[in-house]
Amino acid sequence: MLDLSKYAPEADEVMAPPVPLPTGSLMLDSLTGIGGLPLGRIIEVFGKQSSGKSTLLYQAIGQCQRMGGAGVLLDFENAFTDSYGASMGIDTDPGRWLLRVPRSLESGFEIALNITKDAVAANTPLVIGFDSLEAMPMESETELNKRTGDIVVSENNMAGAWRAKAVANFLRQAGPVIGRGPVLWVLINHEKPVIHTGFVTPLERASAGKVRTPGGTGPKFYSSVRLQFTPTGARIKGDVVDPVTGEVTEGVVGTRVVVEAVKNKVGPPNRRATLDILFGQGIDNVSSVFEVGLARGLITKDGGHNYTVSIPRSNGEEPIRFTHRGKDAFIAELRKVPQLVQYLSDVLRPQVEASYAGIPATNESEQEG
Repeated sequence: MLDLSKYAPEADEVMAPPVPLPTGSLMLDSLTGIGGLPLGRIIEVFGKQSSGKSTLLYQAIGQCQRMGGAGVLLDFENAFTDSYGASMGIDTDPGRWLLRVPRSLESGFEIALNITKDAVAANTPLVIGFDSLEAMPMESETELNKRTGDIVVSENNMAGAWRAKAVANFLRQAGPVIGRGPVLWVLINHEKPVIHTGFVTPLERASAGKVRTPGGTGPKFYSSVRLQFTPTGARIKGDVVDPVTGEVTEGVVGTRVVVEAVKNKVGPPNRRATLDILFGQGIDNVSSVFEVGLARGLITKDGGHNYTVSIPRSNGEEPIRFTHRGKDAFIAELRKVPQLVQYLSDVLRPQVEASYAGIPATNESEQEG
């Protein structure tokens, strides 16, 4: 009989199972199938501009720091601001936070790989974000002119191909290192239209009008999860303060996006979730709790568009009822009661996590009966 025990991996070859990193949004946590983003893996977040990609990264870093970990942002786009990071929960203590604008793709990946090795050795949760793959210049693409000190951009049509090969090479080296500890690499990427000029093949002609993501196929293959952010065009209205007059008027306070797990190696793929992103606040967990609660029956709706949630009392008396007419009004009032939001999250999260394991949802009343 074949005995495979003698081929057991060495201690430094054992890959850790993915540990969920909550994103702060119950709806988004349910998308991956494990209750959050997978530590010990590489993920790619791509989509159109201003669709919430960087917001997700900032919230992931903030959540990781709350777990006692650290965050690193390689901000090739030079777009990060301390005020927005603070609103996402990022602690800028130098011991737990590193912001770098690397000179080149090669130096950025080298920094990330060295920090990853230290985090794995210390068994410290770590999130490293690359924002973004498209903004990474190659060392061969940007050269320093020693005589004038100016930056000279080399004119080479193969720069895109070189970048793709370099990204794939670094991810191939980083994958086994990341898998040995609670480290998450988040690759932010763009969606760009496919443009052909001059003579094209029939296959290239068929792809005209479609979109692609820069960086080649490496991020697609080496990412365990790929999340696509797509704006719906819907705008969230609310009270805003006019910066000139100081008056409070109705205006746009957020946007709505659809997130799809187009690839998922830690859970079921092709799941979708609709998220509300509030300007200056991030992904709105209150609307996520509302949608999950409504789907799970914890929040009920009658024919008159009245939404109600009943909170049981510990002494067995009549439950406390929280009722408002209309979805927007209910969510607005729910946002004013954080204790109720926390109660709903505490009740719903175990039900969602049970669904990850394939356990059918069961109400408490059905269990007692």
